[in-house]
Amino acid sequence: MSFKKVLTTFSAAALLFTVPVTISAKAEGLSFKDVPKDADYYPFVQKLTKFKILGGYEDNTFKPTQYVTRAQAASILAKVLELDLTNVKDPGFSDVSKENSHYAAIAKLTEMGVFSKQEKFNPNNPLTRAQMAAILVPAFNLKSDEIKTYPDVKKDDWHYHVVGTFGALNITAVEGNYNPNGYVKRANLAAFIVRLINLKRDDDKQDIWDQWKDWDNRGIIQFPGKPDKDEETPIDSPKPPKDTDDEQELKELEKAIDSAVDDLEDTQEEVEDVLEDLREAEDDNDKEEIEEEKENLSKVLNELDKLIIKAEDLLEKAKKADYKELESDERALERAIRDAKKVVDETYGKTFDKEYYEELLEETIEDIEEAIKDAERAIKDNSNSINSLNRAYEDLTKMIESAEKLLDSYDDSNVDTLQDEEEELLDLIDEAESVLKELIDKFEDKLDNQVDYFEDSLKAAMDELDDAIDEDNRGDIYDAREKLEGILENAENLLKQYRNVNIDKLQDEKESLEKAIKKAKDELEDSK
Repeated sequence: MSFKKVLTTFSAAALLFTVPVTISAKAEGLSFKDVPKDADYYPFVQKLTKFKILGGYEDNTFKPTQYVTRAQAASILAKVLELDLTNVKDPGFSDVSKENSHYAAIAKLTEMGVFSKQEKFNPNNPLTRAQMAAILVPAFNLKSDEIKTYPDVKKDDWHYHVVGTFGALNITAVEGNYNPNGYVKRANLAAFIVRLINLKRDDDKQDIWDQWKDWDNRGIIQFPGKPDKDEETPIDSPKPPKDTDDEQELKELEKAIDSAVDDLEDTQEEVEDVLEDLREAEDDNDKEEIEEEKENLSKVLNELDKLIIKAEDLLEKAKKADYKELESDERALERAIRDAKKVVDETYGKTFDKEYYEELLEETIEDIEEAIKDAERAIKDNSNSINSLNRAYEDLTKMIESAEKLLDSYDDSNVDTLQDEEEELLDLIDEAESVLKELIDKFEDKLDNQVDYFEDSLKAAMDELDDAIDEDNRGDIYDAREKLEGILENAENLLKQYRNVNIDKLQDEKESLEKAIKKAKDELEDSK
């Protein structure tokens, strides 16, 4: 199976950690079979599942000891903070693509300064206790006049202040060593979040935490006094009506939203029909029919995933248009998208078994190994063209994304006996990311040299043209113009090739080449 097939198959299966699958009826009733009532984290898990900040799994487990990754932590935090994840700015991490299910949360929190801007984000790395403090302290705007000290946290450690603040506010109950490099488990994070929300509800500042009326049976917390005038428009204030000139756009959006909702609902029904056929084949123990129906199911899930993506784009467009008349339509579309995602998530979680994941993990391992080898060959071959390097870069990037989505789906499935394959794939992802960095460095060196060459060549050709104009020698002027035009053509061809290379690190070199080309064009035009 090629990596493109894997990517398509699992684009629908990448699930947010915050809601691994739809919370079952038992989970809604706050009962997980792996969370005993006498566990110290029991009340924290109950509280956060009730408020749908964290979710359970289809087998009615919570997996309290499972480590939280950095990417998953971002999605959880975005949910707790009720962040608007539309129109986020690209944070520029080389290992977090826009297709990553946690991309929007990571981007928004980086924009807010919760995460630092660096070359890599390491989304699949387990979150450490030091990193947890480093993101929760700024995210919740925690302040303390005291700093709690720990034997294993020194004053010159980068995390000294945030860990000390965390401890001083009793968000962590640990005594003795803090264990900053230890990994955070789901149960740990549940406890920290509940303590933080309790802390914020008890302070004297009015914020989103005070609006959760059922959190601690105190209702919505009101504060005395109001400002003389509103400093800003409330988030939930009604949208002003648009001018009648936009009537046509409004009608088109209404029609598009209705169509999108219908398409999502119809395709969900198709999923149910195929699932019913699959169950009948399984009851009859017809292996050939089972494989055929699984293939049909994969196709219809892929179609549903494409419709979800289109619907999300349409929803973003409608919200940007900001029509008051569309508010109910937007809510209907949001519900339809949520329902469709739930169907996709539940179907993958319940339908595909150990053999299915074992086959995909093994095939993905082979594919990513092949993509790594191709990229390494491209790095070593100095004669490679820009297009060849770009193909190697895009293939390896897509393979990493595909592998990450497969692992997300596997983690959220009921299968938990393929640890060796999972670890091997995680190691290969790390290796692929390292090779990807080498490939980017190769691109950067190559473009840097080419930009230097064309800047020098264009400058020399412009100097020749200036000299010919000063001497008023028409023959030399013609020759100089012709030479400059030839260099310009080659420079523009190079720039055109690099415009197809989507590597942020190359942006400065591209802009330098664009400026050199523009300057040469202006010089050529002035000489006529």
